[in-house]
Amino acid sequence: MSCLPESVYAVYVDHELPLPEQREVEAHLIQCQRCRGLILALQDEAALLCDLLQQRAPATVQRSVPPRARARGLALGLVPTLGLGLLGATGAGWLLDRRLPGLTWMDPSTLIFGAYEMAFDTIFTLRDTLPVLVDLGIAVGATAAVAAMLTFFVSAVLRRVVAGTALMTLAALATTGVLLSAGPSQAVEIRSDERSIEVPRDEILEDTLVASGESVHIDGTVRGDVFSVAERVTIRGRVEGNVFAAGREVLVTGVVDGSLHMACERCDLEGSVTGNLYAAAEDLTVAEDASVGRDAHLFGAGIRMDGRAGRDVFAAGEWVELRGDVGRTVRTHSQRFTALEGARVGGDLLIEIPENGEAEVSPAASIGGEVSETVVQHRMHERSNRWLDGGFYMRAFVYLVSAFLVGMLLHALVPSLFWGTLETPGEFGRCLGYGFVALVVAPIALVLCALTVVGIPIAILGGFSYLTLLFVSTIVVAALVGSSITGADPESTYGFGLALLLGLVLVVAVMNLPFVAGLMRLLVGLAGMGLVITTVLEAWKNRRASSYA
Repeated sequence: MSCLPESVYAVYVDHELPLPEQREVEAHLIQCQRCRGLILALQDEAALLCDLLQQRAPATVQRSVPPRARARGLALGLVPTLGLGLLGATGAGWLLDRRLPGLTWMDPSTLIFGAYEMAFDTIFTLRDTLPVLVDLGIAVGATAAVAAMLTFFVSAVLRRVVAGTALMTLAALATTGVLLSAGPSQAVEIRSDERSIEVPRDEILEDTLVASGESVHIDGTVRGDVFSVAERVTIRGRVEGNVFAAGREVLVTGVVDGSLHMACERCDLEGSVTGNLYAAAEDLTVAEDASVGRDAHLFGAGIRMDGRAGRDVFAAGEWVELRGDVGRTVRTHSQRFTALEGARVGGDLLIEIPENGEAEVSPAASIGGEVSETVVQHRMHERSNRWLDGGFYMRAFVYLVSAFLVGMLLHALVPSLFWGTLETPGEFGRCLGYGFVALVVAPIALVLCALTVVGIPIAILGGFSYLTLLFVSTIVVAALVGSSITGADPESTYGFGLALLLGLVLVVAVMNLPFVAGLMRLLVGLAGMGLVITTVLEAWKNRRASSYA
C-alpha cells in the first residue's frame, strides 16, 4: 500500500477521520516506519500548538530527546553516588571493627531486628488507632481501582487501542472480582474484629480460615488452611492444613497437620507440626515437648531448639542453643552456638561462626555424624571468583533471556514505559528518591492492607505487582543505557531490541562486579523503580493536558 497524503494524517491525529479511513491509516502504519514517524511529529506539533493557544509551558515530549543524551544524568550522577555509598559503607565497617561503645546500633543484626520490631510496632499502632480510616481508605481505593479499570477497558475497546493491554486489564479485573467476592461458598471463612476472634473448642470449621483482629484464638478444629494476622495468635486446637501466622506473639500448643509459617516478635512452638516449620522472630523457642515432622528453618535473634525435628534443622541468628533431638543434619550460622547436654543429632553438625564467634558442643551431646566448625571470613574474594564459575554464566544467561523477552513484550504492549529519560544528575537523584520511597513504603502499605478483610485481595495483587516492578526496573534501566549507547530509534522494534540486549549485558555485568556488586544492585533497582514512577506520572500529566485541550 502506498503512503497516504499528509493531510489525511493530520485529520487522523485530530481524531476527525471517519472510521473506515481510520482503519485504513492504522493498517498502513503497522508496516510503514516513515509514516509512523510523521504521525509522531504531527502529534508533537499539535500538542505544542495547544500549549501555545492555552498559554501553557510546552509539555515535555520524551521521544524528542536525542537517544544518546537520554542517560546522561545516569552517567554523571552514578559515580558520585557510588563513591558516597562506598565511603559510607567503608566508614561504617571501620567503626564496627573498632567496636566503639555506643555504636552497637550500627551492627547489621541489630539494625535488622530493630527494624523488624519497629515494623510490627508501627503496623499494629496504626491498626489500633486508625482502623476505621484504614478500612475506609482501602474500600475507596478498591472501588476507584475497579472503576478505573472498567473505564480504561471500555475506552480501549471503543477506540481499538492496544488490544493486548485491554486483555490484560480484563484479566486483572476478573481476578480482582473473584478475590473480592470470596466468601463461604468458595470454602473460605473470613473473620475480622477489632478485638478478639475465637474458634471455640467444640467448633469444627470445614473451610479455610482468614482471621484478622487484636487476638486470634483457635481452640477447635479447622479442616483447611489458616491465614492470621493479629497481635497475638494462639493455636490450641487442630489445623488440618497449613498455617500462616504473623503478629507480635504466636503460640502453638496444638496440632498442625500441614506446615507452619510464623513471622513475629516472639514465636513459641509447644505442640506438633506434621510438615515443615518456617519461623522468623526475635525470640524463637521450640519447646521440649514440641515436634516437627520434617524440616525446621529457624531465623531469629535468639533461637532455642529443645524439641524434636524428624529431618534437618537450619538455624540462623545471633545465638543458637540446641538441646533437642534432630533426625538428620543440623546446620547453624550464628555469633554464638551451644549444643547442650541432651542434644541428639542423627547426622552431621555443621557450625558456621564469624571470626570472633563462639561455638561449644557439650561432651554429653550425641552427634551421629561429623562435627564441622567453619569460620566464616570475608567473602569478597569468593564473590570476585564467581566469574570463574560456569554456573554463574548459566544463571546470567537464563536471566538475560527472560529479561529480554519480558522487555520486548512490554515494548510491544506499553511502549511509553521506555520513554523516560535521565538527562541531568538532578533527575537521577529524583529517581533514586522515588525508588527509595517505593521500596520502603510499598511493603508497609501492603501489610496494612492485609490486616483488613477488604484489603487481603488488594495485598495479594499488590505483592505480585511489587515483585513485578522490581524485575521490570532493571529492564527499564538496561533499555535506557542501551539506547544511549546505540543511538537507535526507541520506536523501532529492531533498534529497541538491540539496545535492550546491549543494556542488559552491561547492567548484569556491572551488578556482579567485585566490591560494588551489592551497591550497584541497589542503585539500579532504585533508579529503575523511580524511572517507572516518573514515566507513569509524566504520561498521566500529558494525558490530562491533552484531555483538557
